[in-house]
Amino acid sequence: MRESKREKRKMRLINLFAKIVIMIGVLALITPYALRYVYYQTAVVLALEKEDQLGKISNNYEQADYAKFKIATPCVYTPEQIDAAQHSPNILDDFSGLSEEDEPIDTTATTSASKQTLDMKEGSYLLEIPAIDLKICAIRCKSFKRIYKCMRSGAAIFPDAPEPNEIGNICMSAHRTGSRDYFRNLDQLSTGDTVYLHYAKNLSYKYQVVSVSIIEPDDWSVTGQTLYPALTMLSCQEYQGVSNGRRIMVRAKLVGVSK
Repeated sequence: MRESKREKRKMRLINLFAKIVIMIGVLALITPYALRYVYYQTAVVLALEKEDQLGKISNNYEQADYAKFKIATPCVYTPEQIDAAQHSPNILDDFSGLSEEDEPIDTTATTSASKQTLDMKEGSYLLEIPAIDLKICAIRCKSFKRIYKCMRSGAAIFPDAPEPNEIGNICMSAHRTGSRDYFRNLDQLSTGDTVYLHYAKNLSYKYQVVSVSIIEPDDWSVTGQTLYPALTMLSCQEYQGVSNGRRIMVRAKLVGVSK
């Protein structure tokens, strides 16, 4: 009898352990999909709020006249700044509220969550790339430490980037892998494809892709000054089994401004 009870207890423990292992396995399988859904929903909500803010977007564009544009102050990014942009914050930072550095200019008393939404709506563009069916917010970052946080909800524009109506290089990054892979189809773009930056009511900028290149991971020369109003989109590129072994760079030039 005692032997039988021991065997039953042993079997119950084995069954319990097996159930726990199965549950952990199921959670491991569904967690990436659940996170992907949550992050994409957040990005969609921000993009929809930006669309509502913009109202009806004009389809009429006049040719960009560079002679009327001022030359932006060149942005020179140091290796230390670039390095800070490539490191994900730890889990506590990732889920914490905004730091003082992250707070929007508007100091109206609101909750941390609404502050973040306000910040992203007011300091952002609606990035639209019809060829890859992409429509997300492109958020201006105040610092390189902010870039990884902004990439949770869309594309992150590098600090001190020029305005679209200036002769200069607007650089932005977004993920191509993981649960926030908004730029996953960036490699499908070709020369001549159209990219839009919608900023405010009746103010939209139309770009045309001029090059799609694979560059070395430490080649940051592409962030330098340009001779025309440029938009440079950067993301990781798999190489020899490493997801960020190289980088993909898509360069577009301004061709039209809404009228």
